[in-house]
Amino acid sequence: MEERTAVVKQVDKKSAKDLNLAGQVLRFPGVLQQIATFKNLKHLYLPHNSLETLPTQVLSLYCLESLDLSHNLLTSLVADFGNLQYLARLDVSHNKFTRFPLPVLQLTELEELIISHNQLTELPSDIGKTLFLLDEFIVSHNQLTEIPASIEKITHLEVLDLSYNRIEKLPDRIFSLKELVELHLDHNRISTLPPTMNLKSCCELYLSHNLISSVPESLTALTTLTILTLSHNKLTRLPEGLSNLRQLTHFSTSHNPLTEEPQKDTTDMLWFTVPKSLRSSESTNAFAYNDGLDPYLYPNF
Repeated sequence: MEERTAVVKQVDKKSAKDLNLAGQVLRFPGVLQQIATFKNLKHLYLPHNSLETLPTQVLSLYCLESLDLSHNLLTSLVADFGNLQYLARLDVSHNKFTRFPLPVLQLTELEELIISHNQLTELPSDIGKTLFLLDEFIVSHNQLTEIPASIEKITHLEVLDLSYNRIEKLPDRIFSLKELVELHLDHNRISTLPPTMNLKSCCELYLSHNLISSVPESLTALTTLTILTLSHNKLTRLPEGLSNLRQLTHFSTSHNPLTEEPQKDTTDMLWFTVPKSLRSSESTNAFAYNDGLDPYLYPNF
């Protein structure tokens, strides 16, 4: 412990911008006493430390822009956490939160929030009114059943990951977030999609492993799509006009009760899956009928 503390003391605390203490607090508890002296620290990494509460020393680091508290045992954050007003990136994934930590709503400069792999059952109804600068919101692997309508106010969102939850219905306007590049909705309980999908910038749309019975024609206007997953749903048919999606490289429809094969040229695709019942004896693409994708390499297909 003395050796680690000595190393921390040797660092120029006035000029230091980054401090990585991943797994170190457990081995050298004394380093926590030194954190508060890094007044100009911008990036602090504290994952894998079995922290049950936030070290109070962190609350005095008013210049922090990035904070990684992932892979700990946190269940809440103190009210003063909201005083870290320059925080732009926060990772609290792989913790023990059962409720969304409300002090996070005070971080109005936040651009990236990762709160996946917790036990959240709901999000604050006003989340979109306070965290409106978010461009990346990762809340996968929780127990959410619905998403508040205010999320439509986060108009700069580029990545929204709601996968691996229990969501049954979504606010329609999520599908009109014009800057959204990635939308992950796979592994939920969604049964219907809105008639209008206006994701003008979307490149990756993950809808597999749901209960979707039909896909709106407006999906065929999403010409920026490179990945579209629809496997493991309740689809009996797909919309005409899939040929408009000329940028697609990954397209999956396997494990659906489809009655006809998708009308889409798959020649240039890397992955294309359809139900076994619709497969012809020959394929125009070496990978066209491959639904044996490694679930660890391609979990969203």
